[in-house]
This record gives sequence, C-alpha cells and structure tokens, in this order.
Amino acid sequence: MPKAFLSHKSQDKQEVIHIQNNLHNYLIETWLDKDQLHAGSDLFDTFFEAVENNGHFVAFISEQYMDSEWCMRELTAAMARPKIKIIPVIVGAVDKVQAKASPKVKNLLMTTKYLVLNPYHLSKTTQQIAEAIWKDYPISCAAVEKKQIRDFEFLQISIRANSKNIPENSFENWNFSIRDFLDQAPFNSKLPIALEGRIPAWLYCYLAIPLFNNRDVYLYNNVSDGYVCVYSTKGEDTGRFIRRV
Repeated sequence: MPKAFLSHKSQDKQEVIHIQNNLHNYLIETWLDKDQLHAGSDLFDTFFEAVENNGHFVAFISEQYMDSEWCMRELTAAMARPKIKIIPVIVGAVDKVQAKASPKVKNLLMTTKYLVLNPYHLSKTTQQIAEAIWKDYPISCAAVEKKQIRDFEFLQISIRANSKNIPENSFENWNFSIRDFLDQAPFNSKLPIALEGRIPAWLYCYLAIPLFNNRDVYLYNNVSDGYVCVYSTKGEDTGRFIRRV
C-alpha cells in the first residue's frame, strides 16, 4: 500500500497534519512523528525503520527546516537510500529557501520536481503530493468523494490505471486493501462504497472482495451509467441498480 513519511519542522505541524488527514482520503498511509514516536524510544532508529518501510519521503522544506539538525538528519538519511523516493515540498518563499539551501539540498531541488505548499489551498497541495506518490504504482486513486443519488448516499473511490496494460501479477507482492482504511474518516461513516474507473474486471474484484462482510459494495457500470450492488451485508440489496442520472 502507498505509504509516506512526512518530514517537517514543528512550526509547520498544523498544515502537515491537515495534509496527512487528507492523504488518507487518497488511500495513502502516512507516518508522522507525533503518532509513532514514543517516550524513551530510540527516535532515530524508529525514523530509519519508518523510512525504509514507507518508500516515500515527503520533505516540507522551509528556512526553519534547514536550520533544524534533526530535520536535516532525516533528509540526509533519506537521500542516502536510492529506493526511497523524495518529494520536496517548499514551504515559504521559493527564492529564499533555494538561497539558503546547502549544495546537496540545492541539487535535490534541481534534479527532483518539487512542489510548493499553498497555505490557502492545502487541498491542492495534498492532491499534488498524492499524485506524485500514486504515479509509482500500477493504479492511482483520487480522493474519496461522498455522493448522493436521490435517497442513495455512498462513498465513491475513483481508480485509474497508470498504464494501458496491467499484468495480473502486478499485485502479487503489493499489500494494499481498502479495508485497512475502514476505521478512518470518511469510511467510518458506514456508508456503502462504490468503486468507479476504467480498469479490468479482475482488478475490480481484487479491490472489492476484501470489503465483503464489512460494507455494501457497488461497482460503476460505464455502459449502463449506474452502480450495481455486488455485495450486500444483509443480502437484500445484492443486484440493486442505481442509475447515475
């Protein structure tokens, strides 16, 4: 499953927490020190373990970030590991951050596409980070949307293939299940879940089956332009069709 470590300075924590919560809507698991670090633990060892497991390292680089010995140790450790993809997010004035950056950080910003945090539009920044993370996987997920068609209210997950042909063995070693997010907002609302996207039938099954016994599951049918219930927790709604318009 897509995972990301969010490296930041404490001054930016509120914005980062907001982005973290929104990344969950994109089905991305995040690692943030306030959640995973405990008193008495070896903080740097814990960090190394998190980065090695997560694969994506999102660095919220500000002038204050570069003044922090701890933040720079995190970033340096991530840069030393080729398997880790670094996503730089500049916080503050881009020219000031670039001017203050060390040679290694300047090289990172020159060779890696960086993002710029918009404090007035954090949802846009979240979307950009999510897209940068999902592009490394066979599929991409858009943010979960709460929708309503007449009296039918549900959560829609839109899925897109990142290539024309997805081999069926693409997911053999990929531990991803929407079920892992069911205890988090917005999934904890207990609403039915609808999957939508132009993807192979076997991939619909791969994503939908783990949700059985937990939630009513609908699949969008492009031909009939509606949603078909493929699993009902009570059994009575299986086969129900909801036309979109």
